[in-house]
Amino acid sequence: MSSLVCGLDVHKDSIYATVMNYGGEIVVAGELKVQLLESEKRTLEKKPTGDITAYTFYLKGRYLWNERSKESLEKAIKYFEEAIRMDSRFALAYSGLADTYLVQANYGKTSLKIILFYVNGVELGPEE
Repeated sequence: MSSLVCGLDVHKDSIYATVMNYGGEIVVAGELKVQLLESEKRTLEKKPTGDITAYTFYLKGRYLWNERSKESLEKAIKYFEEAIRMDSRFALAYSGLADTYLVQANYGKTSLKIILFYVNGVELGPEE
């Protein structure tokens, strides 16, 4: 089943394999002709979260974060918070939330939450 994620039509079971998009062409890791060390393979094969819905919320948050408007940043916060609600160990979602609070500082909106999210996010991630 396909879905639209940040303007890309992707299959839910292959969302983690998407590496980059050049001129509308999606390149997936399996199509690249590179030789990786075993440790690099393990790193690439690790999924940031086991919850695809949380990952989708994270991607939407990052998309809005990149717009950098007051309105898009508020929406990004909601997406990151939803991703965290779906998977409380999802470190990238905490990082996105902290990044959003940092950008909001440019608009005069600061919070101590920035430090807390960085500190909490460092210890998080998928359990091995």
